Amino acid sequence: EALEARALLAVTIGDPAGIGPEVVLKALADPTIAQRTKMTVVGSRKLLHRAYQHLRSLNPDIPLAHPGELEILDLTD
Repeated sequence: EALEARALLAVTIGDPAGIGPEVVLKALADPTIAQRTKMTVVGSRKLLHRAYQHLRSLNPDIPLAHPGELEILDLTD
């Protein structure tokens, strides 16, 4: 499907101390989402990397989007 036909969306990671970063990484691991949308994540790149590493340490087989492969609007202070 052409890029032009995909929905353009932005998603925030929400409360940095909440489950938002985990939910975003799990949701964006779904190939259907990547096929149907051009997603921009809004939040801290560093926080997403930390959440990714933590989740990988708990379960290396869980499907997760890698923060290095995401388009991120980094709002780090």
